[in-house]
Amino acid sequence: MKIRLTRRQVATAVLLAVGGGTALWWTAPWSDDIWELELPPPGNTEHPPFEVFLALSRIVLMRRDLDGAVARRMYDVFMAEPWGPKHIAEAYAGLRRAVVTRLGKASSKRAAPADVLESGERWFVSHLVTTWYLGVYFHEQRPTQRITLDGALMYDAMRGILVKPYVESMGYGRWVDPPAEQEPRK
Repeated sequence: MKIRLTRRQVATAVLLAVGGGTALWWTAPWSDDIWELELPPPGNTEHPPFEVFLALSRIVLMRRDLDGAVARRMYDVFMAEPWGPKHIAEAYAGLRRAVVTRLGKASSKRAAPADVLESGERWFVSHLVTTWYLGVYFHEQRPTQRITLDGALMYDAMRGILVKPYVESMGYGRWVDPPAEQEPRK
């Protein structure tokens, strides 16, 4: 299923689904550009396909341009978690339902409450976002592992301010200069 929403509508649906309805200010910086989402069917809760994991990642990260190789490595790691497949499938199903519900309310200015995810799925969403941004997988029952170094999304957020270690260089002594002014990202 392909749907067309603004990024603001997708962000609002995600916030309402994870219980963050009071934080709707988070959607303010995004323009109302149309964002096309490919939402595959939820599939099997015991073994969700990679496409479901990728769609879940795109929804919670609000990004279309995720690295496929990094996503595949993350999928394998999360699928090996004790509750990983269940959390992937149920978080995606809940967020998909919230986004599709939001599509039906696209003309309404008032944000209607969506189905709130269970605490396990809310934890999983934050776990997924943390792993994508840091590039490091943390879980109390499993060994910590680096999934990616230069593919971590934190470097996109800090582009021009923080260099990617062992990949980029600012040049000797450039760290003393203030960062160059940049236009705000859209």
